[in-house]
Amino acid sequence: MNPARSKPRPASQTRTAASQLPGTAAAVAEGFRREAIFVLQKGFVRVERAHLGRGIAIARRGPGDIFGEMSFLEGGGASASVVADEDVEVAIIEGARLNSLLVSVPGLATGFYQSLA
Repeated sequence: MNPARSKPRPASQTRTAASQLPGTAAAVAEGFRREAIFVLQKGFVRVERAHLGRGIAIARRGPGDIFGEMSFLEGGGASASVVADEDVEVAIIEGARLNSLLVSVPGLATGFYQSLA
Protein backbone atom coordinates (compact mmCIF):
# COMPACT_ATOMS: atom_id res chain seq x y z
CA MET A 1 0.00 0.00 0.00
CA ASN A 2 1.34 3.40 -0.95
CA PRO A 3 1.48 5.60 2.20
CA ALA A 4 1.08 8.78 0.17
CA ARG A 5 -2.29 7.54 -1.06
CA SER A 6 -3.55 6.68 2.40
CA LYS A 7 -3.16 10.21 3.78
CA PRO A 8 -6.32 12.30 3.67
CA ARG A 9 -6.01 15.49 1.69
CA PRO A 10 -6.50 18.78 3.53
CA ALA A 11 -9.87 20.37 2.82
CA SER A 12 -8.12 23.18 0.94
CA GLN A 13 -6.95 20.60 -1.61
CA THR A 14 -10.37 19.07 -2.19
CA ARG A 15 -11.08 19.05 -5.91
CA THR A 16 -14.15 20.25 -7.69
CA ALA A 17 -15.88 18.64 -10.63
CA ALA A 18 -15.19 20.31 -13.95
CA SER A 19 -17.68 20.52 -16.73
CA GLN A 20 -17.58 21.80 -20.28
CA LEU A 21 -20.75 23.19 -21.82
CA PRO A 22 -21.29 23.94 -25.49
CA GLY A 23 -22.61 27.34 -26.52
CA THR A 24 -26.37 27.81 -25.85
CA ALA A 25 -26.39 25.07 -23.17
CA ALA A 26 -28.00 26.01 -19.84
CA ALA A 27 -25.75 25.50 -16.83
CA VAL A 28 -28.60 26.48 -14.51
CA ALA A 29 -32.30 26.53 -15.42
CA GLU A 30 -34.66 29.04 -13.82
CA GLY A 31 -36.88 27.40 -11.23
CA PHE A 32 -34.85 24.22 -10.90
CA ARG A 33 -32.95 23.38 -7.74
CA ARG A 34 -29.30 22.38 -7.86
CA GLU A 35 -27.32 22.39 -4.66
CA ALA A 36 -24.05 23.61 -6.13
CA ILE A 37 -22.01 26.70 -6.78
CA PHE A 38 -20.43 27.21 -10.19
CA VAL A 39 -17.13 28.97 -10.89
CA LEU A 40 -16.76 30.07 -14.50
CA GLN A 41 -13.25 29.22 -15.65
CA LYS A 42 -13.40 29.85 -19.38
CA GLY A 43 -15.87 31.60 -21.67
CA PHE A 44 -18.91 33.78 -21.08
CA VAL A 45 -22.47 33.10 -19.94
CA ARG A 46 -25.58 35.24 -19.77
CA VAL A 47 -28.04 35.34 -16.91
CA GLU A 48 -31.65 35.28 -18.15
CA ARG A 49 -35.08 35.67 -16.60
CA ALA A 50 -38.14 34.25 -18.34
CA HIS A 51 -40.68 36.78 -19.60
CA LEU A 52 -43.61 35.88 -21.84
CA GLY A 53 -41.97 32.60 -22.77
CA ARG A 54 -38.61 34.12 -23.74
CA GLY A 55 -35.34 34.55 -21.92
CA ILE A 56 -34.43 38.18 -21.25
CA ALA A 57 -30.72 38.72 -20.57
CA ILE A 58 -30.13 40.60 -17.32
CA ALA A 59 -26.38 40.09 -16.82
CA ARG A 60 -23.25 38.63 -18.36
CA ARG A 61 -20.57 36.70 -16.48
CA GLY A 62 -17.01 35.78 -17.42
CA PRO A 63 -13.99 33.89 -16.14
CA GLY A 64 -13.64 34.00 -12.36
CA ASP A 65 -17.31 34.83 -11.74
CA ILE A 66 -19.53 32.57 -9.68
CA PHE A 67 -23.19 31.73 -10.07
CA GLY A 68 -25.71 29.48 -8.40
CA GLU A 69 -24.84 30.87 -4.98
CA MET A 70 -28.25 32.38 -4.27
CA SER A 71 -30.24 29.19 -4.84
CA PHE A 72 -27.58 27.30 -2.85
CA LEU A 73 -27.91 29.69 0.10
CA GLU A 74 -31.70 29.93 -0.07
CA GLY A 75 -32.22 26.21 -0.69
CA GLY A 76 -34.73 26.87 -3.46
CA GLY A 77 -35.01 26.92 -7.20
CA ALA A 78 -32.81 29.16 -9.33
CA SER A 79 -34.15 32.68 -9.77
CA ALA A 80 -32.69 32.86 -13.29
CA SER A 81 -31.19 30.70 -16.00
CA VAL A 82 -27.49 30.80 -16.83
CA VAL A 83 -26.84 30.07 -20.50
CA ALA A 84 -23.49 29.66 -22.26
CA ASP A 85 -22.81 32.31 -24.91
CA GLU A 86 -20.00 30.13 -26.25
CA ASP A 87 -18.24 26.96 -25.20
CA VAL A 88 -17.52 27.36 -21.49
CA GLU A 89 -15.73 25.52 -18.74
CA VAL A 90 -17.04 25.64 -15.17
CA ALA A 91 -15.91 24.17 -11.87
CA ILE A 92 -18.85 22.77 -9.95
CA ILE A 93 -18.69 22.72 -6.16
CA GLU A 94 -21.45 20.39 -5.01
CA GLY A 95 -23.44 21.46 -1.95
CA ALA A 96 -22.45 18.50 0.22
CA ARG A 97 -18.76 19.12 -0.43
CA LEU A 98 -19.09 22.85 0.19
CA ASN A 99 -21.03 22.31 3.42
CA SER A 100 -18.36 19.88 4.58
CA LEU A 101 -15.65 22.47 3.92
CA LEU A 102 -17.60 25.24 5.65
CA VAL A 103 -17.90 23.10 8.78
CA SER A 104 -14.38 21.64 8.84
CA VAL A 105 -12.20 24.67 7.99
CA PRO A 106 -12.10 27.25 10.80
CA GLY A 107 -13.12 30.72 9.63
CA LEU A 108 -14.07 29.60 6.13
CA ALA A 109 -17.83 29.94 6.68
CA THR A 110 -17.46 33.52 7.94
CA GLY A 111 -15.30 34.52 4.99
CA PHE A 112 -17.50 32.70 2.51
CA TYR A 113 -20.72 34.36 3.64
CA GLN A 114 -19.07 37.79 3.89
CA SER A 115 -17.78 37.48 0.33
CA LEU A 116 -21.33 36.89 -0.89
CA ALA A 117 -22.79 39.87 1.00
